[in-house]
Amino acid sequence: MPEFPEVYTITSDLSKILKNAIIKSVTPIDEYKLYPSNDFAIKALEGAKILGVTQVAKNIVIQTDKGFLTIHLAMTGQILVKKSAKPMKWERVTFEIETPDKRFFLGFRDMRMFGKVKFLNKEEFDELKTKYGPNPLIDELPLEKFIQILKSKRTNIKNLLMEQGRISGLGNIYATEALFLSGIQPENPSKKISKEQAELLLESIKKVLKEGINQRGSTLDDEMFVDVFGKKGKYQDYLKIYNKKSCPNCNTKVETVKVSGRNSYFCPHCQPRTPNKDK
Repeated sequence: MPEFPEVYTITSDLSKILKNAIIKSVTPIDEYKLYPSNDFAIKALEGAKILGVTQVAKNIVIQTDKGFLTIHLAMTGQILVKKSAKPMKWERVTFEIETPDKRFFLGFRDMRMFGKVKFLNKEEFDELKTKYGPNPLIDELPLEKFIQILKSKRTNIKNLLMEQGRISGLGNIYATEALFLSGIQPENPSKKISKEQAELLLESIKKVLKEGINQRGSTLDDEMFVDVFGKKGKYQDYLKIYNKKSCPNCNTKVETVKVSGRNSYFCPHCQPRTPNKDK
């Protein structure tokens, strides 16, 4: 699933190519459902002037003079620039775009169809923003507030980091990497994280997110993430623990544990368990 750096990469690309653009047409493919309805979204978006592109957590937000077009990529979503309106494999929505000097198309592809394409008014967009916690990289998140978040629920630290309502933007890859850099075992209780550990963890989260952005995201073996031009990210070449066989620091065999249904990788030597695990 695309995480903050991947969504940031796409958002940054779109903000450049959609400058002063107009949405000429919106075409759902094979009766793909837009929110709140196909008729409403199409009528609202066709002819809309694009004012800017931002993101809220893992949502890509295209602001227009009519309202907000939001796209959540979920597991397998992609947004790709096309020269032709001809649908690609797994394409669900085609957007015809016109700028002062060119005309092109954006295709939203989604193999598993877990992604969402929505048209929101201002009130709905404001409500969307309240559903997410702060992003450690772009929002103000002092250490004291971060510690409060860590102690706000009886759960393991990996699960809490991926709860978008508490901390936004992190998913399996970047949470795994940040925990490794911090020396924290994924199943350790979030409430038992010390102040020193929390400080290191917060800095580690910022570090991996920045590195992910600098490398334009992570493209794993499934190749589900590519940028709007179809190019792969490069951060997968810099991952230290995710999907690795041995620890880069001590050469100990990497172990895995299921957290929220996903494999979490850790070094049992560098990331020791906290005694008396809090259930």
